[in-house]
Amino acid sequence: MQLAENKFISLYKLASDLLTNQAAKLLPDTPDKLAQIMSSIQTESPQTVIRTIAKEMGTTPRSVDWIVENGLCVENLVMGRSRIPQAGHGAIAQYPIAKGEMVVPAPLLHIADKDVLAIYDEDGNRKGTQLLMNYCFGHNESSLLLCPNTNAILINHCSTRRGQCGPEGPNAEYRWASGWDKDTDKWLEKSFDYIASQRQRGLAMEIVAIRDIQPGDEVCLHYYFIGAVDSHVLLTHWLVHSAGLY
Repeated sequence: MQLAENKFISLYKLASDLLTNQAAKLLPDTPDKLAQIMSSIQTESPQTVIRTIAKEMGTTPRSVDWIVENGLCVENLVMGRSRIPQAGHGAIAQYPIAKGEMVVPAPLLHIADKDVLAIYDEDGNRKGTQLLMNYCFGHNESSLLLCPNTNAILINHCSTRRGQCGPEGPNAEYRWASGWDKDTDKWLEKSFDYIASQRQRGLAMEIVAIRDIQPGDEVCLHYYFIGAVDSHVLLTHWLVHSAGLY
């Protein structure tokens, strides 16, 4: 028992040197929990210990039955070379997806002030924006960004007007999450100030096929917000061109 307690104290000292306060909250709160985790570690290097603790304490174990009942498939898409000029990589369908089926769920992380992604030079002059901006939904007249945290970020914009993805245009659209996400409908009634004050995710979208998609097809969307969001407008007033989310 004394050995476990000594190791417990040593680990917390290590954590104070290597982890932020938020990350340190993942540490087990008793020597017994620590001993259980340490028993699975082959080497006690700091990196191995921290990775193992994050794996064990940062997730909630779920049974296969729970996953089947509550989980959503994100394996419809894989990364591949985009057929859109100068787009680089894109989202390639791995399996057949019928018209009307969900291509991929897109839980959203919100950033209330998009200026936090600004990049400045040594003299304090703004010189650009962090790459994350390219993967978020937003509007020029709003400070709010909504950033998908699944492989939905692989999906490229396809301009119908320019015919970038063929004569039929995009093969998918985005809409607010349906019944699989219990929080979205509630959050759509909230104000900007409420959203900005929250530290957890509460909104989600889903990408849906608007025609049959075959394996090997690139999945494309038309990104276009035609409504601004500010502190005076509820989220239910957002208008999204391709799906009519209002």
